[in-house]
Amino acid sequence: LDIALEAREIEKTLGGLKGITDLAKERMAGAAKAAEETSAALGKGDMAEAKQGAEGAGKQFRELAQQVQALLAEEQAQRIAAAEQMASQLARQQRDFADRLATQSEDGTGGDKPRKKKNGTDKPGKGEEKKEGDKNKMPGLGGQAEDIAEKAKTLADVLGAAAKANSPEDQASAKKVEELVGNLKLDELTQRLLDLPGQVAGGKMQEAKATAGDGSERMEAAAEQLSALHRSIVAPKVDELAKLEAKLNGLDEELTQLDTPTEITGWHMDATALLEELEKAGVSEALRKEFLEEMKKAGWSPDMQKRGWNWARIEGGYYSAPAAYRVMISRLLDATRGRIQDLMLGELASSRDEAIPPQYQDLVDRYHQVLSSEGKQRKKRDK
Repeated sequence: LDIALEAREIEKTLGGLKGITDLAKERMAGAAKAAEETSAALGKGDMAEAKQGAEGAGKQFRELAQQVQALLAEEQAQRIAAAEQMASQLARQQRDFADRLATQSEDGTGGDKPRKKKNGTDKPGKGEEKKEGDKNKMPGLGGQAEDIAEKAKTLADVLGAAAKANSPEDQASAKKVEELVGNLKLDELTQRLLDLPGQVAGGKMQEAKATAGDGSERMEAAAEQLSALHRSIVAPKVDELAKLEAKLNGLDEELTQLDTPTEITGWHMDATALLEELEKAGVSEALRKEFLEEMKKAGWSPDMQKRGWNWARIEGGYYSAPAAYRVMISRLLDATRGRIQDLMLGELASSRDEAIPPQYQDLVDRYHQVLSSEGKQRKKRDK
């Protein structure tokens, strides 16, 4: 009952969110209804029906979770990365499905053609009348076909969202997604995959195997093209973030070597400009605002060039900056690296069973070097 009530609350929330498709809303309504029916079955003591309903609702919720996460992604790169992962998963599912059908056909339990009895008479084929004992010779194939069909609907929905530009900078990638769908005829393939459960139910195993085989090849091609498109979007952003990371490190080093009021003012001007660059790169708004407030507390005003600073001097004649400055720079560095990592993971997540893609190896190596050098610098400061 708790699950059913919460499902209806989620349904209301989804209905008011921008970017949620009709398919997602329909699925949410269906899953919520299934949860309610499960609750009712439990109330009647029908455990078998409740078990079946709970399993069905759970599958719907899991599929819906992936779909909504992709649809609500803040950036086009995230939607494309999600679509690439879905295409890869769907390719594997279809390949496994086709392999199962091929194996079953080889041992005489699959295929559309009738088989001969020893006395020369025909045995019924998979699409014809069968004995009661024949109907479960390929257990689980119907459910697997349904899973493939649902995943195909999800991918089509996410690709449809990715083919619509939410901002001017997304127009080029949205057009490429649209072209990819058209060139690979993914709309037509989705319709064929929606027929897959019916083909299995009707015993049309050879037709189902052909559909899955062709679908697997096209989904692999789609995954490769989506991966390349994702990299083309992400690479410039990662490069820019790496430059901002280097600038933050430079600010951190300069903070210990300010020996005139003019240099302090210049440092604050550079820091303010860098915060504006971090804003464009999408690095933590909260941290940027907090850092700016700390600078204002120390006497900085972006709209004026302060000449006098009441900062104390330390040994060596340098000025002692507020301790909060070092903390804020460190937190912004972590946020910038986290942003780099998030962008990279969109590509690496789909290759988690493989080595790091060559196109990202240099970046990953550099990322580890930066972390290592920064760790050493922090140890020195702590001492």
